[in-house]
Amino acid sequence: MRWIILAVAVVVASPAVCSAQTDDDAIRRFMLYERERRSPGAAVFWSLMIAGGGQYYNGQPGKGTGLLMGTAAAAVLAVKEDDRADAGKFWLLVIALRIASIGDAYSTAEEINARLRQKYGLEFSALPAGVALAYRF
Repeated sequence: MRWIILAVAVVVASPAVCSAQTDDDAIRRFMLYERERRSPGAAVFWSLMIAGGGQYYNGQPGKGTGLLMGTAAAAVLAVKEDDRADAGKFWLLVIALRIASIGDAYSTAEEINARLRQKYGLEFSALPAGVALAYRF
């Protein structure tokens, strides 16, 4: 039996993948980037937990407060509405605001990271970290 192992050692989030040389300056810039970057997954998580939570995570408290207040107001109006058709419209507004909050949190985190990569002069590979494949023939 033969084993052919194809190992592609690509570490996506390391200074070695950056376009700059791997030196102290590149490592310093990478560390600054890592400290300031925002996780799109965490932004979505916080937006799922509470309307506007992802915006707070991304450093946009005004937008987060607006989404939270708008969602809360629409929910209160939906609960207090006697007419079912009008209440349904308010619930649709609540759902639309939640979806908008989640989408905005994700895209804002991506935009923040893109600006930081440009600011620190970093470019990353699109391959997943430490890809290793083994085939048995």
